[in-house]
Amino acid sequence: MPDPLYPLIPYPQSIQLQPGSLRIPAQFGIFYHPIFLNEVRLFQEKFPESQTPQIVYLKEEAFLFLHQIESTDSKPGSYELEINPQQITLHARDKNGIFLGLQTVFQLISFVSHQFSITTNLPCLKINDSPKYQWRGFMLDEARHFQGAQTVYDLLDWMASLKMNVFHWHLSDDQGWRIEIQRYPQLVEIGSKRSCSQKGGLLSKRVDPVPHQGHYTQDEIRAIVAYATERFITIVPEIDIPGHSSAMLAAFPEFGCTGGPYNVQPYWGIHKDILCAGNPGTLPFLENIFSEILDLFPGQYIHTGGDEVPKIRWQKCPKCLALASELEYPKVSKLQTYLANHLNSFFQKNGRTMLGWNEVLADDLSPEVVVHYWMGNKKTLISHVERGRKAILSNYKAYYLDHSYTHSSLSRVYQFQPVFPQLQNDLHDQILGIETPLWTEYVPSRSRLDWQTFPRLLAVAESAWLGTKKENYPHFKKRLKDFLPEMDKSRILYAPLSAANPNFLQRLKGPISLLQEHTRVRSEQ
Repeated sequence: MPDPLYPLIPYPQSIQLQPGSLRIPAQFGIFYHPIFLNEVRLFQEKFPESQTPQIVYLKEEAFLFLHQIESTDSKPGSYELEINPQQITLHARDKNGIFLGLQTVFQLISFVSHQFSITTNLPCLKINDSPKYQWRGFMLDEARHFQGAQTVYDLLDWMASLKMNVFHWHLSDDQGWRIEIQRYPQLVEIGSKRSCSQKGGLLSKRVDPVPHQGHYTQDEIRAIVAYATERFITIVPEIDIPGHSSAMLAAFPEFGCTGGPYNVQPYWGIHKDILCAGNPGTLPFLENIFSEILDLFPGQYIHTGGDEVPKIRWQKCPKCLALASELEYPKVSKLQTYLANHLNSFFQKNGRTMLGWNEVLADDLSPEVVVHYWMGNKKTLISHVERGRKAILSNYKAYYLDHSYTHSSLSRVYQFQPVFPQLQNDLHDQILGIETPLWTEYVPSRSRLDWQTFPRLLAVAESAWLGTKKENYPHFKKRLKDFLPEMDKSRILYAPLSAANPNFLQRLKGPISLLQEHTRVRSEQ
């Protein structure tokens, strides 16, 4: 792959320079089939009003020609881009491919010309491009700190520009419930509010007395889902059960093993009060919640959490012990698999696929459940993949954006290989893709969110697009520098490269930083 003359992130799978160049006019025309109206509209909106590309009715007069090709062997989202001295031609088999190809066109035009008012030339080239992974994800936790719709819209815009296509939305946890469920209004009336928040590092018992609250109405959810869908991003909602459910139990204490009272937790970490698996009303309650969620989110996948579930309450709960005995389970902890399999059956009947964090793995877990790996025994995950289970990888060692840069530097995130070397090559197709989560215990503001997310999100985007074919880190870093002005224009308060790549001595503090509150960010502008 030749050294680029211009920056592209993610970098294409194949790029070949050709003789000649194409002059970029101050304003140019696009010729396209009407089926690409939405994709062209979104492309036009990227430009300043005075330079908005115009529609032309003769392809010979077009600076940019969009063309649909018949192809059965190309991946969804693949595209071919050719620049000759007369025209840019973008070929794709579907709308997704046209949309993704237009992101590349925009990067080429904007970064080569630097300012849209300046006329310059594009080198002629040919690009053949397609995504390595079908799942190129980012997760936002809004249970710990509610960020609001505008932040979500902004993140979706950046994801689209970087060819990412899954927005995993963590909408419930011990510290808050963030989605309106019309059948159970108490979930937001009680569960979306907490009286205070933990202050200090992970082990701190101090609190900030300022109340915190926030939730999305169903109309707001629909608007955000529609916005994402236009940009070929699937939103995957997560309702975390049976653990991390204090906010749910604060609103409905009857579904806990002790009956409460419960509080929306101000403290981070793991809490012992979880949903009562033995209560005969628990599963109908969950089905009613998920029925409304299915109506709001049309995507294939629903995430049910399942991580960090202490079974202390179940071990002393008469209802849970009775159900475990009835099912002839040797341990009451097996009830987590019982809950997961029941919910999986519910989703399957509704044409959906269930996801769960890798703690849900068990030999008798339904094979349709997709496992989301973040930490733990790799051998267990590999054994399930060998038996046909599909997986998503979010290894916390590199991809957790809430970690400090001393722990997860930009270079480490970029260079990290997400697929285990022990996994045989013929099983790599079982890996749907990779996802980078942002947990928000220590992300109370937009400035902190920007600092933690950028520029590491760009590194993950390239890894998700190219897989093992990605270039070396210096190659990426050279291209990244040209993206910084774009982030400045978007008022993204990203971590400067000097902070994103701490020196060796600073990185030695990485493990300790996981226990401490992060304090340094760029000032609000």
